[in-house]
Amino acid sequence: MVTGPADDTLRTPEREPALERLAVVDLADLLLLALIRRRASGVVVEPVEDDRAAVRFEVGGALTSVASLPAAHADALVARFAILARLPLGLGSEQIGRLRVRTATGEVELLVALRATARGLIGELRRIVGPAVAATPAAEASADETVQIGPYRLNGELGRGGMGVVYLAEQERP
Repeated sequence: MVTGPADDTLRTPEREPALERLAVVDLADLLLLALIRRRASGVVVEPVEDDRAAVRFEVGGALTSVASLPAAHADALVARFAILARLPLGLGSEQIGRLRVRTATGEVELLVALRATARGLIGELRRIVGPAVAATPAAEASADETVQIGPYRLNGELGRGGMGVVYLAEQERP
């Protein structure tokens, strides 16, 4: 269950240093809560300079920067999202998984994508909306129907187990 303060504004000059002092677990919870409260369709954490990474929310198709973090802190944050989505770390390839977040008002399901680059880890969380939340999207699609979640087109199911379903997906746009 994700809980946090009523005011989830992240980016203010006085708060950014405080974000850097937060434990990664707490920062991950804060970002998930802010994503849900702002009704954002996604959050992206990616390196932008050698020593800094940007945290951006996607709302209405536009990315808005909400914080800047030291690169090492951002890598740890992306790793935390991978752990929450039960993705193995250190494989060096793109990985996609799912994460269900429970709040006091309900559940939100997210698609978690991560990849390693020369500058650091990139993590994307995309809200899964509509009937895909309650069912397995790729399994319900007919042979000629395409399932789209955010910028990802699901090409099929790779496997399933007690922890969830893993899909093969292709990124349609950056």
